[in-house]
Amino acid sequence: MIDIDSAAFAAACVLLIGRHLWVERGVTRDPATMAARRQWVSHLLRGPGMEILAVQTLRNSIMASTIMASTSALGLMGLLSLGHLRTLPAPEALATANIRLALPVLMLAVCLVLFSQAVRLYHRCGFLMALTGDAGRELGAGARAVAELEGASRLYRHGWRTFYLAMAAGAWLVSGVLALGVAAALVGADLVARAE
Repeated sequence: MIDIDSAAFAAACVLLIGRHLWVERGVTRDPATMAARRQWVSHLLRGPGMEILAVQTLRNSIMASTIMASTSALGLMGLLSLGHLRTLPAPEALATANIRLALPVLMLAVCLVLFSQAVRLYHRCGFLMALTGDAGRELGAGARAVAELEGASRLYRHGWRTFYLAMAAGAWLVSGVLALGVAAALVGADLVARAE
């Protein structure tokens, strides 16, 4: 028999995962986003003088990914410290307590990898964007830069959605109802931000 606490946390996960799938469905079906990236890369690779714009834009993306990777690492260290310092529950509750702690730790570790990989792809895109003129055309720098940019943005989006799940899983350390409240607040804030 499932208890209220676990049911509330499961509902929080369904809410966040459902929102993620809904957003991904819209992003992958929106050809305008991909066309805009292709146009941006094509415009910047046409000739010299646009390198500063490419560097600034990619630097901002790298910084955002780096900050989120660092935030994930700090959260991971905090949870590991919390797990080390907490008193162990009774043996029959030990399995549930370990799952409650392991889940946000695992999710933050996944966030760290996703954001770090996004940094790597943005960095590679930066190298490709520097190949203007004949050298860039010979290597197919434009198409490769668009692919790296799209991959980096996908990893960044997945990192954020996993971070949302990690926040709800962290709230589950207190209670499942709090996790559901956190999930509802995150989805609500996401809906409001997208509506503006």
